[in-house]
Amino acid sequence: MTRRKPMRMYMQLKPKVKQRPRLGRRGRVFTPTATLQHEAEIAALWKKKFGRRKPLEGPVLVSVDFDKHGMWVEVAPTDLPSLMRGDIDNYLKAVLDALNGIAYVDDKQISVLLSTTTGHLWKTQEEDMPNVGGKKYPYTQAGKAAAKKAAKKATKKAMKKR
Repeated sequence: MTRRKPMRMYMQLKPKVKQRPRLGRRGRVFTPTATLQHEAEIAALWKKKFGRRKPLEGPVLVSVDFDKHGMWVEVAPTDLPSLMRGDIDNYLKAVLDALNGIAYVDDKQISVLLSTTTGHLWKTQEEDMPNVGGKKYPYTQAGKAAAKKAAKKATKKAMKKR
C-alpha cells in the first residue's frame, strides 16, 4: 500500500459556526439553510482542488487553523489508530460543555483545541510520564520496560537498607 500525501489548502471563506438543528412546524428536525450553504461551500472548494483524489482511508489527522477571512485545512494519513468507537467531535463536545462555566467562563474563549482518539497526545509530556526513582520514563514499550526495571532496582535498594 502506498502512503498517500496530505491534502492542504487555504479556503478564503469566512468561518461560521454550525447552527443547531431546528424543530419545524410539523415536528420535523432540520438543519438551518445557512449551515447547509456554508458546508456546501467548503465541500465545493475542497472538491475543486482535490476532486480527483479518493478520500483517505484509515486513520487521518485533520488540522484546521481559522482566521477572520478563511481557514487552513489539512487532512493527512497517520499511523496512529483510534482507540475510540465514536466521532472525535462528539467526545470533544461532551467535555467542552461539561467544563463550560467551571474551567472557563465560556467555551467561546477556547482559541486552541487539541484532541486525539489515540491516547498519544499527553503521553509524551514529561510531567505526565511515570516517575521512578526521580527519573521520567515515556509511555512507550521501551519506556515501560525501563520504568519497570528501575522500579525493581529501587525496591531492591530499599529492601537492602532495612
